This record gives sequence, structure tokens and C-alpha cells, in this order.
Amino acid sequence: GAIGAESWECGEIVSIYHDSPLPKGKKRPAPSSPPPPLFIEIRWFYDPNDVKLRASASLAPPPQTLPLHGSLYPLLYETDHVDTVPAESLVSPLTLSPTPSSPPSVPQFLPAPYFYSMRRQSLMPVTDDAPSRTRRGRLYATTLQDPAVKAALTAPPLPGTSAPTPATGAGRLNSAISLLSLSAANTTTSSSHLAERTTERASIENFLTAAVKSRGSATSALFIAGPPGSGKTASVNHVLRGLNAQRAAAKLPDFKVVYLNGMELRHPYEAYTRLLEGIGGEEQRQPGAAAAVLERHFSTKPPAAAGGSKKATPADGRTVTVLVLDEMDYLVTAKQTVLYNLFDWPTRNSLHGLVVIGIANTINLPERLLPRVQSRLGLLRLTFKAYTVEQMVSILKTRLSESDASGCFENGALEFAARKTVGLSGDVRRAFQVCQEAAKSVMEAAETASTEAGAPPPKTTVTVRAVVNAVKAMTDVPQLQSIRSCTDLEALLIVSLAAMLASTGREEGGIGVAELRTKMSGSAAALGDQKYLPIPSWNELLMMLNRLDESRILILETPKTASMRTAAAGSAGVWPLIKLNVDVFDIKDVLMSSDHSKLAEKFLASNMMM
Repeated sequence: GAIGAESWECGEIVSIYHDSPLPKGKKRPAPSSPPPPLFIEIRWFYDPNDVKLRASASLAPPPQTLPLHGSLYPLLYETDHVDTVPAESLVSPLTLSPTPSSPPSVPQFLPAPYFYSMRRQSLMPVTDDAPSRTRRGRLYATTLQDPAVKAALTAPPLPGTSAPTPATGAGRLNSAISLLSLSAANTTTSSSHLAERTTERASIENFLTAAVKSRGSATSALFIAGPPGSGKTASVNHVLRGLNAQRAAAKLPDFKVVYLNGMELRHPYEAYTRLLEGIGGEEQRQPGAAAAVLERHFSTKPPAAAGGSKKATPADGRTVTVLVLDEMDYLVTAKQTVLYNLFDWPTRNSLHGLVVIGIANTINLPERLLPRVQSRLGLLRLTFKAYTVEQMVSILKTRLSESDASGCFENGALEFAARKTVGLSGDVRRAFQVCQEAAKSVMEAAETASTEAGAPPPKTTVTVRAVVNAVKAMTDVPQLQSIRSCTDLEALLIVSLAAMLASTGREEGGIGVAELRTKMSGSAAALGDQKYLPIPSWNELLMMLNRLDESRILILETPKTASMRTAAAGSAGVWPLIKLNVDVFDIKDVLMSSDHSKLAEKFLASNMMM
């Protein structure tokens, strides 16, 4: 349909949905209330005059019109440009691929057999039939990423209907680039990771089902650990979606789910206010006040059962909340009060049950906690091992098959990417990134070849060589070149920081200056190599940090709870937080072929990072 009243443009509707966010503390409106506003996602079609291509001397200007049924019709190019607009923005329908019987009162256009990428500013040949066009549109619609919607859209065709036309090589390559994005690798709605985690998902489901049915009076804490990118959070969310479906079908008692990510909290104590909001309690700005309300909430005794017993029963009106603590490494404080309370409340015989699932990258995190916190975590643990090569290849193939994009990878290309990833980190997100970079390089080469006059059809298959080049390009960045030539003390600093980030599970978090200096001292003493001694003074360390920050090897950030003045002055113990700007495993790979190989081998060994 066309969009806009005064000036209109052509677009394709890819989704229609209601948007009705509820203010805090407000109940859902009654059925008689006015319906929430209706929105649509539009994928725009571009007029050839609006297409901006990269400069190319051999590229002919795109045609404006094409003849059909004895008439000339204006052309439209598909794009990856998607916007959300109110439904009332629709003006009128339009006709694509008109027939002699098409009503002349409706605007009529012809779809060009090209797809225009705004990001790359280039045209790619595509199959212009309606099923293929619809399939491409779904790749860019954010509202269609819900797992239930995706399952319905990807279901096999009904009997008597035809399957979609297979995409061209360029179309499959473009689909692969979209499917292998880091957002796709991190999404919890994709089922590609989960096919290799059947046993782990069954354990999580059994635990949660028993806990919800008992209203939290059974064992109510589970600790899940494993290396980054091993499917921990995706598995938990997948199980919770299934349990929510059972609850909606009245097969399970009612329960709430509260999700907290320790890395997203400004301070560990903010977990109190977020949990209170999640269970529908009164809003509290101060963590202390929120903790007091939660203490009363989870200490409320259930009514006495028949015969005077105070033991809770499923029929006594008991409620239950499932709390998912992701990245719980970040909730560790000096006295570990936050973790103690969050795992102590589930042990109460309360009218309001609490079930906690803690997720961390550090497998031995419980052993690093105080004994009183360890006792509250309980004995239920689930460990996710790093993916094997075969599992990672299966995940990549499953992900690419979601849009018929697996055919654009040569036999062995996915296996090479998987082997390289498993050898370095085991993080499936790394494999996604490698394959995407390889697909991008092939796409760019195909686009360049298609602009050359008389050139043969461009190759759109990702080969093993393309993957090898992608791995090399990803490790041949200026930051890694600087690490290769760093000084002895700079190498000690980088390795100490990388080891701390890996061992604490703070995959994307920051480390304090005092923590880092202590780690550097311990590392230098443990290695016993005099070239790393003595460790730098405070002033020398700060100057080194500034140099490495300017080289973009590190990132110095002011803590969110501190003012710029205190951070700059270092008063009250507030110093910038230090983060790595390069991958830990790239650092290990670079230093293993340098004069600092013993340092990297001792403190960045793979078995120490799991």
C-alpha cells in the first residue's frame, strides 16, 4: 500500500500488531475499553531515482520502466529498509505485476528483479515472485521474531499448496548474512542452539515443573554454569516459554517470571528494586526499602492447614515467582548480602514462594562464595560443556536452514569455522561471526564482478578459502598488531586483565584498578620471570592504562554510580573501570606466537577459562 497523505511512498506490509504498553501499577483495561493503537511494519520499495549505488564506471543506470501487456509500467526495487508506522498512515493499495484485468484506478507497478541493500548501497539479483519476496520481507521484520510466530511462518505448506520458489544464489547469500548476525546468534528465540541441549533442557524443565507444582515448597534453587556462548540462557528461556504455554492451558499453577541480568544493573543492590517491580509490589527507589518490603513479602506465613499443621499445601493460596539471575557473577558484593538474600528467601515457608535459577560463566563460583551463601545455593547444579565441532556444525546448519541459506556454504566451510572456534573459545557466537564475515566477503566480490561488462555470472558460494580469509581478517586488526609489539609490563597488564575477565565470568564487565594491580602482582610472582618485575607503580599503571586506552586495546569507563569529578580525582576509592576491547582468545592467539608465550600459556589456558 501507499503511505502518507500529502506525499506517498510504496511499501509492503510485513506485520500488523497492537501496541499497548501498560503503565506501572495499572491493570489491563476491560474488554469494553477502546482498542490499543494499531501499527504496521512497512518494508519500503524504492523508485530507481532514489537508489544510491556505490561509484562504478561500468554500472549502467537502472531502468525506469519496463513494458508489460503492451504498456509501460514504473519499476520498484525491494529494499532492506523497514519502518514502523501507525495503521492510519495507509492511503491506498497498489498493484504489483498488473494483469490486463487490473483496475486502472489502482496505482500499478512492476517489481524489478533486484534487491537494493541500503547498508552496502548495491543491487543484488533476486527472484521476484511473491513467495520469495514475502520470505525476504520476514527477515527484516522485528515483530516476526517471536518463536510462536516464526514456527507458524516456517511450517510446511498445507496439502494442495505449492512450496515457495527457491531463492537465487545471491538471495541465499543475503539471507545467510542476516541469519548469521550477532543479534541472531544472541537471540533466545532461535531454536538452532537448543537442538544440541536436549539433556540440559530436560533437567531444567523437570526442576521448574516440580518447583511450580509445589508452589516453591520443594527444592527451589538451581545453579547453571558453563562457558560463554554455550546456550545456558537460551535453554532456560526456551523451557520457560513452554511452561508459560502449559500455564495458559491450565496444566500448571499460575506463576510469575522475573528476569534479572547482573550486567545490566547499575549496582548489585538494584536487584532488590527490580525484583520488587517484577512481582508487582509497590515501587521503591531505595534498594534498602525494597529489600525490607521483599523480606516481609517472602516471610508471610501461609494459613494453618487442617489439623493445625503449618506446612504449606498446594491449595492454601500460595503463589510462586520464578527468578532468573543471569550473569550472577556481577551480583557478588563484599559481604555477598545480595546473593545471600536472593537464595535465602526461597527457603522460607512463605505464602509467596520463590524459585531461583542462577546462571554464570564461572563453574566454580559457589566455591568462591562465603559458606553461608554456599549453603543457600544448595546442591542442584547443571553444567553446560562447550560445544563440540559436530554440535557447532549442526547449529550453523540449523540456523541457515531457517531461510534456505545453507546451500550457499561449500562442504567443509562450516566445519572449518567450527573447528577454528572450538580450538579458540567454544563460543558459538564466534562461529556465527566468522561465517557472516566470510559470506559478506563473497557478497562484495559478487557485487563487484556483476558490474564488470562481459564478466561471467558471479560466484555466490562461500568456500573454505573465504572462511580462512575471514578468520585472518578478524585477527589482523590494529589492536592485535599493537599487542604483538607491546612492552613486557603492558603484556602483563593485558594478560592479567584478560585472565580476570575470563575467570570471573565478567564477559563484558569492567575491572577496578586496584583489582588489576593485585592480579598483576600475583601473576608476575607466580611466573617468576624477572622481566615482569617489579610491577608498575600507581602512576605508571595509570599512564599505561591511558596509552592502551588511546590504542583502543582497553576501554576506560567511569562507574555509573560515580560522578565524573570523583572518577577523575580518584577520591573515595572511585577509579575508572577497565574493559577489554578485543577478544580474550584473540589475545591468547597473538601472544602465543610472541616473546610472551609463557605468560599467555600459564594464565590464558583454555581449561582455566571454562
